[in-house]
Amino acid sequence: MKGPGIQEYLQAIRELKEEARKNDQEYIEITSKELHEKLSPYHATMPTCCQAIYKSMYQGDEILKSPKGKTGFGSHLMVRMYLDTQSKNTYFEAKRRGRPPKSEVERNKIQYRFRKGGNELPSLIKEWLEEKGWNTIEHARYIEAHKDMQKWYIDIYQATRGRKMPLPNKLTEILKRMEDRDAYYSVALVDSPIYRKQWNEIPLAAKERLQVSVILADRLGHVLEMK
Repeated sequence: MKGPGIQEYLQAIRELKEEARKNDQEYIEITSKELHEKLSPYHATMPTCCQAIYKSMYQGDEILKSPKGKTGFGSHLMVRMYLDTQSKNTYFEAKRRGRPPKSEVERNKIQYRFRKGGNELPSLIKEWLEEKGWNTIEHARYIEAHKDMQKWYIDIYQATRGRKMPLPNKLTEILKRMEDRDAYYSVALVDSPIYRKQWNEIPLAAKERLQVSVILADRLGHVLEMK
C-alpha cells in the first residue's frame, strides 16, 4: 500500500493552522518527525513530508531547526508558521518538487569540491534520489536505493586525474554485478560532452535490452538521467 502523497501532507498542515486559528494562537510549530509519524507511520515518506512543510511556508515564517545532511529532508526539521501573515510570497522560490533551492554558497561549494576532486558526486546522487522518494544506502563504490518494491543500484565513478575510462568500459563493470533480475542498474558520472557522445553512440536496442541508464551530475549540482 502506498503512503500519503504531498497533497495529504498539505491538507494536514492546513487543518493544523485552522485549528490553531480557532484557538486564537499566533503561530504553530511543526516538526517533520511528528507530522510524519501522524500521517505515515508505516511508510518512508519523510522527503514528501518535508516538501509539504517547505511548500506551506511564507515569508515571515521561520525555520527553527534544519535537518541534518545536505538534502533539506529529515526528521529534525522544525518550523514556525505565523497564522496572520499577509504575505503572498512563499518562503522559498517555486521549484520542482517543492524543495528549497541551493544557495549561492552551496553552489560555490559544489564547484570547489568538484575542482579539487572531492567526493561530491555520491552526495549529489543521494540527494537527487531522495528528492524522488527513494531511500538510499551508500556503499563504498555504489548507492543502493529502495522505493516501494523497487530496487536500484547506481555505480559511482568519481573524477580522477589522468585518462578517463571510456563509458562502455564502465558499463561492462556494471554487467558483472547484474545478479538481481528485479533490480534496475545505472552508472553515475561527472557530466561531460565525451560521456554524452559515448552514450548516444550505443544502439537504442542494446540500452533497452540491458535496462541500464547513465546519470550525469554537473558542477552546479544538476543531475540528469539518460536512458
